Amino acid sequence: MSRAIKKVTLSVLLTFFAAAAVVPILLMLVNSFKTGSELAKNAWGIPSFWTFSNYLSLVSFNSGILVRTFLNSGLFPLSTRC
Repeated sequence: MSRAIKKVTLSVLLTFFAAAAVVPILLMLVNSFKTGSELAKNAWGIPSFWTFSNYLSLVSFNSGILVRTFLNSGLFPLSTRC
């Protein structure tokens, strides 16, 4: 094989693997703006209405899992160190 064909083949393979790594992350990000029913109807499409309620419930202090997890991750190492 010539050197040019090897470069093209390598570029195609690397592009394929890069897309295989990036597409699931982008799909997860886009799907995070959908409601549960819209996600069930169309998991691969763009949201018809972009909603931020998923993020608001994630970081709200009363029901937020993220805040509690963050606090637990900070309090546990501090309690074992002192």
